[in-house]
Amino acid sequence: MKYQIKNSKTSLELVLENGIFLRYASPPGRHPVLCEKDTELFSLSSTAQILSSDRFDIIGVHTDQDETEELLTVEAYCFDARLRLRLCFLNNLVDTIYIIFQMADDNAPDMRDNYYFHSPFLASLTQYAPQGGKIYYPANPAAKKDGTSAMQLHPLIHLPLVVTDEDDGAGFAVSFPTLSSLEVAVQNRNVDLWKISSKEELQNHSSLLRLTDCLSDIAEFQFCGLERGWREAFARVRHNFCRELDMREYERPELKWFSDTFLHHFTFLYSKEAYDYENGRPDIGRLLKDGEEFGGYDTLTLWHQYPRLGVDSRSQWDFFRDFPGSIPGIADAVRTAHEHDVKVLLPYKPWDIGTSQSMDSVLKEITSLLKDTDADGFFLDTMDQAPGKFRRAADAAKPEAVFCSELHPADKDSLSLLTASWDQFWNMPCMPEADLLRFILPSHTAPQISRWQNGSDKDTLINRAVFSGTGLVIWQDVFGSWLPYSAAQKEKIRRYKTLWTRHKSFFTDADAVPFYPVKKNNLYCNRFMDQLNKACIYTFYNDSDTDLSGILAIHRDFQAHICECLWGAPHIRLEGRELTGTVPAGEVIMIKVSGNTP
Repeated sequence: MKYQIKNSKTSLELVLENGIFLRYASPPGRHPVLCEKDTELFSLSSTAQILSSDRFDIIGVHTDQDETEELLTVEAYCFDARLRLRLCFLNNLVDTIYIIFQMADDNAPDMRDNYYFHSPFLASLTQYAPQGGKIYYPANPAAKKDGTSAMQLHPLIHLPLVVTDEDDGAGFAVSFPTLSSLEVAVQNRNVDLWKISSKEELQNHSSLLRLTDCLSDIAEFQFCGLERGWREAFARVRHNFCRELDMREYERPELKWFSDTFLHHFTFLYSKEAYDYENGRPDIGRLLKDGEEFGGYDTLTLWHQYPRLGVDSRSQWDFFRDFPGSIPGIADAVRTAHEHDVKVLLPYKPWDIGTSQSMDSVLKEITSLLKDTDADGFFLDTMDQAPGKFRRAADAAKPEAVFCSELHPADKDSLSLLTASWDQFWNMPCMPEADLLRFILPSHTAPQISRWQNGSDKDTLINRAVFSGTGLVIWQDVFGSWLPYSAAQKEKIRRYKTLWTRHKSFFTDADAVPFYPVKKNNLYCNRFMDQLNKACIYTFYNDSDTDLSGILAIHRDFQAHICECLWGAPHIRLEGRELTGTVPAGEVIMIKVSGNTP
């Protein structure tokens, strides 16, 4: 028995002969990505036996269809092991086929065995990528030289397995959706599949099942045909993720000012950067004057409690009142910053919890501080989430007040509420790397910071920001450890701020693609599109000890004539669709390509 499941982009053929096999073939008229080869869809193993699909007898096959979907259901039973199987193939008739595996164990509870699920069909998909094609693994779409992922992942965002042809055109994506991150408790083992980071892990994947006598989902593959390769696959991930996100905070006009900011300063008040020890008072004016060497700060995070907090019974709120000049002193510092068009965030520390503190008292303090100081928001120390009551308290005092968390928001409610966070990282070296959230949600402002980088390591930090098109947090006094930027590094940041400000729409627009396909080993690329102007920016990074020359990448998205070097090596040119030139060893370059008539 053979059944074809086909839409405009995807074609699968189910073969029920001596087992359960699946074949993928590109739709007629399109460049084939895979060879047409039957592969066993699944197998099970336990300590006692291996159950290939031919151990299951087909009980029935059912089909149904309406104007938008068609459904093929296969019912099967393994009489030896008393296992029930239901396979559902749901075709949306446009571009995606959903394959849902359901199983049940009819043995008595004390007689049930643990089984491990494996899909030879899934394991073999990458074998048939054409020569020169590209494979993107869910947890490692671009690898560093040591094989580890160059993508800084996010627990809410799950990438697919993507296979494309050499031109990043024809291909497919296999997604592994899951509604829960409870890795042990959930029956659906997609929580294992979207962690696959290499060909070896894909070929050897094995997921423990804990079956009951009720049919339940054990795995789901969403098989989608592609016409624009990785670019299309990534855009689908972004669309599917953002449509389930409440974007109202990002759309509020009074909060959009933060997305215009580029350079943020972590102002340790008792640093000589910010405090006049001769006169015993803060000197915000001098701090801002010094910041002009970087191109000028856009925000200050005015930090004054920790590490003194905890030496006595004073709370963080007491320290606000103990600020030099008390609350009026903070208001004076904010006013000075505002006179220079610089915004000010005040710190909130969730770990400072006194016996008299409650949510109501916290909200009262937040509201009072915003009203009494005219500060522009709060920096949420150590936090990756915040209650909605914070936003309502801010709205009552100053609707344009922003909340910026130290860590990326970890759940969708917090990501909807918090429109900014730090892209903080600790590893050295930190290149090549790209932050997944930055590309999925460009409207979430996330300046980069790695506080302990010093000396030449700060050049790598700057390169990381340029490579990803993001702003920076300048933090030189790390609670008494002085880690300054050199004059050359300040100048580099100043030039980058000018460039970023001029091209801000490219870096804050929705169509950004990390790890755009390239033509050289150890070369990495991100692409940022400004669709209104029919132009895009490419950032390249050479992660090798030698210059990389020749064809770097193929420009694919619109007809272009102009190639302009914005940063780094000036000898990059556009020859037809080919971006050709040299990327120096260890350097980042930035190229702007436009469709203007030469």
